[in-house]
Amino acid sequence: MARILVVDDDPDAVDLLKELLAGEGHDIDTASDGDSALESFRTATFDLVISDVRMPGKHGFSLLEEVRAQEEEVPVILITGFPSQQAVLDSVYRGAYAYVEKPFDIDYLVSLVRKALA
Repeated sequence: MARILVVDDDPDAVDLLKELLAGEGHDIDTASDGDSALESFRTATFDLVISDVRMPGKHGFSLLEEVRAQEEEVPVILITGFPSQQAVLDSVYRGAYAYVEKPFDIDYLVSLVRKALA
């Protein structure tokens, strides 16, 4: 069982990811923006972070950089409903484990999570 932080300003996306990953046996914490996610990350230990890119306040790329600065080994999967080639390049440059477009294929995301945690 892994502890996963799910960050998204869309409550439906958070609920879907929480249900999906809890069904895989993981302990899930959630945050609705990058600032509250960073607070959670500073006070708890996580094995994986899954974050939306576009959110109010601190966006997913900033969160990724701060997670990397604090804990280099924790994989971060970025998800977005607004994909672009530049965003893919930015995520790779900043050290994301993966970049996934919404709507995502559930089986693909579960597979990514398993690989990231292995």
